[in-house]
Amino acid sequence: MTWIDGGALWVGRHRTVGLVVYDNTDNGESEFVTLFYVNEDRFASVRRSMMREGTTGNGIAPAEAQNAALRFHSFPVRQRQRELDEKNRAFLERLGKAAAGTRPRSNQHQPRATHCYACHGRLESTIEFECMGCGWLLCQCGACGCGYVPYKSHS
Repeated sequence: MTWIDGGALWVGRHRTVGLVVYDNTDNGESEFVTLFYVNEDRFASVRRSMMREGTTGNGIAPAEAQNAALRFHSFPVRQRQRELDEKNRAFLERLGKAAAGTRPRSNQHQPRATHCYACHGRLESTIEFECMGCGWLLCQCGACGCGYVPYKSHS
């Protein structure tokens, strides 16, 4: 049994990241899908082909699938990350660039405050997410370093 919650969620095991949850209601037909990595308590945007190639639903007990679904539903930043991931994807699409996905900001980085180059909104590394492509803080407007164009003087 891998489809649960009335076919809304699929639980599988990836060969390197372990148990994953795929939300069928949240992942249109894009090249990228958002997976919840159960063992790491985090979301990741991955290529659909990566999920298909390295993931199987075989050998997952119903209780294991239900526990994975409970962790998926109770993860506190799930909604916020999904929203920022979509904003980032749309922002970069307007620039003709591909999004690499988002992740919670690593605790290894020093806390800092800065501003967004696109909308000038305030960014704080202690509460924001980062882009998996460039590592920059992700703004509420969807901007990250992947779309940054440095100013060049005209002298």
